[in-house]
Amino acid sequence: DADGTGNNADTDDDGDGTDDVDDAFPLDDTEDSDNDGDGIGDNADLDDDNDGTDDVDDDFPTDPTETTDTDGDGTGDNADTDDDGDGVDDAADAFPLDPNESVDGDGIGNNADTDDDGDGVDDAADAFPLDPTEDADADGDGTGDNADLDDDNDGTDDVDDAFPNDPTEDTDTDGDGTGNNADTDDDGDGTEDNADAFPLDPTEDADADGDGTGDNADLDDDNDGTADVDDAFPNDPTEDTDTDGDGIGDNQEIAEGTDPTNSDSDDDGVDDPDDIFPLNFCESSDADGDGIGDNEDADDNDDGNVDAVQTVACDDNVDCTDDTCDPVAACNFAANDGNCDDSNPCTDNTCDAINDCQSSNNSNACDADANGCT
Repeated sequence: DADGTGNNADTDDDGDGTDDVDDAFPLDDTEDSDNDGDGIGDNADLDDDNDGTDDVDDDFPTDPTETTDTDGDGTGDNADTDDDGDGVDDAADAFPLDPNESVDGDGIGNNADTDDDGDGVDDAADAFPLDPTEDADADGDGTGDNADLDDDNDGTDDVDDAFPNDPTEDTDTDGDGTGNNADTDDDGDGTEDNADAFPLDPTEDADADGDGTGDNADLDDDNDGTADVDDAFPNDPTEDTDTDGDGIGDNQEIAEGTDPTNSDSDDDGVDDPDDIFPLNFCESSDADGDGIGDNEDADDNDDGNVDAVQTVACDDNVDCTDDTCDPVAACNFAANDGNCDDSNPCTDNTCDAINDCQSSNNSNACDADANGCT
C-alpha cells in the first residue's frame, strides 16, 4: 500500500482499512471479503452468497439461505412462517405472498372474488358466502335453508309447508297461491270463510241443523226427522209439508188460521203468500201499510187525498143490484129498483138483477119534438 511500512510489519498490507487477518484479499485494496468463497471478492461478485440471485435482487445478499423478505419484517421468507405478514400462516394461506388475500378455491382471492364459495350467488346476496352448499337463511336462525328443516321457522317443516319461506303462512287449502291466513275463501268454494260452516271443505259450506255434517252430505239438513227428498222445507226444522204448494208450511197455516189445503184460503183470487189479508175475501192488499185494506181505505197511499178511483171488492157492473162484500161469505148482489130510465117516452124501462136494465116499446104518444111537420 506504499505506506512506508513493509508488508511483513504492516497489519493492513493493502491499506483498505481491513486488517490482513480479516482480509480475504490482503493485497487487494478493492476487496476484503469473499462471502461465498468462490475466489471473487464481494465487490466484484454479482452474487455474494452464491445463492443464484444477484445481489441487486437479493434481500439477503450475504445469506445463501434467503433471497426474499416479502413482508419486510427482517425475516426471510424461507424462515418466516407468515411471508406476507397478513396474520395467516403460510401453511393455511392460499396466497402466502399476498397480504391482501389468504382464502380461495377458484384462483381468485376472496377479497377480490365476488363469489367466494363459487356457488353462483354473489357474496353480497349470499347469507353464507364461504359455504358453497348454502346461500340463504330465510328465518335468520344461522342454519342455511338447504340444511334447515323449517326455513321460515314457523313450526311447520318445509316438506309440509306450502309456503316454506313465509313465516305467516303454511297452508293453501284451495291451491290458489294465497295462504289460508290471507285467503278469505280458504277452500275456494265461492263462500267466504266467515260465512262458511266448513271453510276448509270445498264440498260443503252449510250445516243447517248444526249436527256437524254438511248439508250436501246430510240426508236431513234441518234434522226434523223428514229426509230432505221428502221435505218441502229441508232447511226449516219447524216445517216439512206444504199441502197446497203455496210456499207456506202447513204448520204455519194452521197456526195462522189459513187453509193448508187451499193456496187461496179466502178464495179471493189472490194466493195466501201474496194476500195481505188471506182470511178476508174483500181485501188482499194494503198499499200504505196502515192495516186497512185498499178496498175499504179511501186513501190507499196515505197521501191525505181521497183516491180518485175507489177500488171495490164486489162489483158486478149491474146497476140493478146493490153490491156488498162479506169477508167470510164473499160477495152479495141484492136486486134493487135501479134507475133504468133511458129518457125515451116510447119505451118502458125495467130493472133486472141478472140482465140489468131492459127497455121495451110502448104505444104512448111520441110527439117528442113538438114539430107539426114531423
